[in-house]
Amino acid sequence: QRSNYMHQVYAASLRYRGLFDARPEDWIGFGLTWIDMSSQYARNQRYMNSLSGVSDYNDPAYHPVPGHSLNGEFYYRFRPVSWLELQPGIQYWHHPGGVSRTQDAWVTELKTVVTF
Repeated sequence: QRSNYMHQVYAASLRYRGLFDARPEDWIGFGLTWIDMSSQYARNQRYMNSLSGVSDYNDPAYHPVPGHSLNGEFYYRFRPVSWLELQPGIQYWHHPGGVSRTQDAWVTELKTVVTF
């Protein structure tokens, strides 16, 4: 905990293959991740702010104090041809980076896998 800024990370996911009879190689998935930031790191960030005399989050010299973060993801992976997989998805981030002052975020994604 003293050397890593992430104290605990818990992740769980579910994946179901063959959602449609005509597409047995496709799958749909959902996952959640909980990240708890290190209290040592948070204490260090507060100390750096006190040394700088900075207390305003909008000040560029401010060191954000982390807490926890939660991420949820939903995706569908399909294989249009045997050598290509495409996975569009969407993620929701609550407290990105573990900083409660940051806005929650929606993120779209597209993962590609090419098999040679």
